[in-house]
Amino acid sequence: MALPKHLRFPNRRLVRAAMTYGQRLPSPLGTLWLSRPPDGRGRVHFIVSTRVSKKSTVRHRLQRQLDGWAARRWAASPPPVSILVLVHPAAAASGRGELTRRAEAMGRVILRRVQP
Repeated sequence: MALPKHLRFPNRRLVRAAMTYGQRLPSPLGTLWLSRPPDGRGRVHFIVSTRVSKKSTVRHRLQRQLDGWAARRWAASPPPVSILVLVHPAAAASGRGELTRRAEAMGRVILRRVQP
């Protein structure tokens, strides 16, 4: 399942701003940046680099699975913050169930940080 358009970052400028000015946190899935969106609409982006795997099929599989998780997780309402995740190489070795558990744990980290 592809990430819906309203949850995607529209351009690289906003991705760079999130990485530059966002709050950096460790998470079970990878390095996480949370930032307040300038227009008030939270967005989600996963960065799966060649450090994760040299094979593009593995990287794209991870990207699709994480996009699908984010689409299901934030379907009812968009996230309260912009979320940017640099996926760790250990994610490539994990199966679909383990990847989902790590993503859910990351979701709990996000909600703990955002809610007062």
